[in-house]
Amino acid sequence: MANPDSSLIDVKYKQNIDERIKTAKTLKNEGNEFYKEKKYRQATGKYHRALLQLKLNMDNVCRPLAESLQQLQDSFPSYNVPVDYRQTISAIQADCYNNLAACLLHKEDTNYDRIIEYCDLVLAIYPENLKAAFRKCMALYHMKKYEEALEDLQSLSHKHPEDLAIKRYIKLCEAEVRKHNRSIKKTYQEMFNEMNKHSKEVNVVH
Repeated sequence: MANPDSSLIDVKYKQNIDERIKTAKTLKNEGNEFYKEKKYRQATGKYHRALLQLKLNMDNVCRPLAESLQQLQDSFPSYNVPVDYRQTISAIQADCYNNLAACLLHKEDTNYDRIIEYCDLVLAIYPENLKAAFRKCMALYHMKKYEEALEDLQSLSHKHPEDLAIKRYIKLCEAEVRKHNRSIKKTYQEMFNEMNKHSKEVNVVH
């Protein structure tokens, strides 16, 4: 006899979870092909569509599929949600967000805040993901948040001492920090000189 809970789930969501995961993987791979061809707009569209496949409409509220699966497990204890589902879903999501960040880095006048947002989503799933961490540093650099970028880059460098790209951005950030410090020092020096000049003029006896 069919499990009534399973039947209810099949009716409620209309589309098999396996099929959603399969479709998401296909869309992600198609996005990767566009990315290799430097067709970043088309790649971005594929990654977004892949992520949409990993959402379910539950009670008219669209939630991430991983969250929906947990709710299914809570609501229907007899319905066994395989653990590897969540792992597979998380992996696809992380790849798509990471690749979206990569696409945005190739865009002129890009939204660096969005890049950081995507990278943080990846790092929330995989805290040690090098690509996401480095892309976040690149975004911080281009936002002129040099000290914050430098701190993160130095942390990455300890874990990946041979990475030339990390070393290059460390040097770029250090140069900008020195430049900024010189500019501040010059500004304060000019202010001090002006105050000193004014003080002498006040003390002149006519």
